[in-house]
Amino acid sequence: DGIPFLTKIARKPQGIGSEYKNIAECTYGIMLQLELQEGKRVMENQEFTNQYPKHTSWVLRLMKPYFNQGHILYAGSAFASVSTAQALLERNTFFTGLVKQCHRGFPKQYLNKDAWEA
Repeated sequence: DGIPFLTKIARKPQGIGSEYKNIAECTYGIMLQLELQEGKRVMENQEFTNQYPKHTSWVLRLMKPYFNQGHILYAGSAFASVSTAQALLERNTFFTGLVKQCHRGFPKQYLNKDAWEA
């Protein structure tokens, strides 16, 4: 009967709908995993949420079938963080993404411009 978990999403131009997180294979664009965001209370009780921040938990749940196979995840900045990269590495899964400097755990020595010059 209509859209599941109809939500007001303030950051979107047409701000009413369902929110999904997904991963896709990068060569052919085939969607591999999809997670419907079911509301704050339900999502707070999902796997990995007790150990990691929300964005890392989403990534881990979507990537779980691909752990320990040496895959590489390429992600946008919304999902890129030091905690995500570390959590995936612990599961023999690699990560490439633009990690914002303000994320907790970002190595402070690289915040200095001189550290990048050799």
